[in-house]
Amino acid sequence: MQFTTYRRGDYCFKKVSINGGAIEKSDLPTNYLTAPIKCDKTKITKAYDSAMSKWLDSK
Repeated sequence: MQFTTYRRGDYCFKKVSINGGAIEKSDLPTNYLTAPIKCDKTKITKAYDSAMSKWLDSK
């Protein structure tokens, strides 16, 4: 089983791929998406939020 994490806005979700051999193909689809969850902030988003809050406060 493999997964790839995708980000859309503030939410992250995973695309899970089930490799053959573990489960018969007729039982489950080979790929599915998990429910979106709120992503942790990255260094870039933290820096952006910090810069924007300073800029917006000065206006």
